[in-house]
Amino acid sequence: MPIITAKIGDPALTPVLLADMFSFRARVFSQQLGWERESDQGRDNLDDLNPVYVISLDHGRVNGCLRLLPTDGWYMLGDEFPELLWGEQPPRSPVVWEVSRFAAQEINAPCESSVQIASPDIAWELILSAMRFALNAGVETFVAVASTDVESYLKSVGLRMRRFGLGHQVMVSGCAITALKINVTASLARIDLGTLSGNQHHAAATQQRSGD
Repeated sequence: MPIITAKIGDPALTPVLLADMFSFRARVFSQQLGWERESDQGRDNLDDLNPVYVISLDHGRVNGCLRLLPTDGWYMLGDEFPELLWGEQPPRSPVVWEVSRFAAQEINAPCESSVQIASPDIAWELILSAMRFALNAGVETFVAVASTDVESYLKSVGLRMRRFGLGHQVMVSGCAITALKINVTASLARIDLGTLSGNQHHAAATQQRSGD
């Protein structure tokens, strides 16, 4: 399935596609998960900071997305959830970027309340595209404010990561969240999205990582 990596103003990110992405986010984060921080329009203040969006499409419709921001400016973990760092200093570096608003759901799948990653295959393709962007942009590490469900998914596909500080989790809007530091893995960025699907993605990533 097509994956687009772009900023607002890039030709690939048309106004129609941008609106569809925000609508997708509103459905997942506001309507399904009930996050108070998310507006009914699917936007928040970080969308005004020129982020990079990674968007998955199925027949022209958004079925997955994530958002990337450098940590040398305002970002969610360092400036809005610093308590999740548990005493560690917030990263402030152009080679450390934050991943946020990560979700993947099939367009025609039944609505699944409180499920951020309803389609692991879509999520995996978004991760690989984010890794490819990071490698090309000189990014070395991702950080994230993540639900423990998303953390479990990331562990299941073998990403190298750890929790910040004491590693505790807190409840926000009824959701258990924690802060993660994720290694950017060059071998993942080299996987050809067009030749693999499903469990083949994970198997290829495991094989590639063994050589890192």
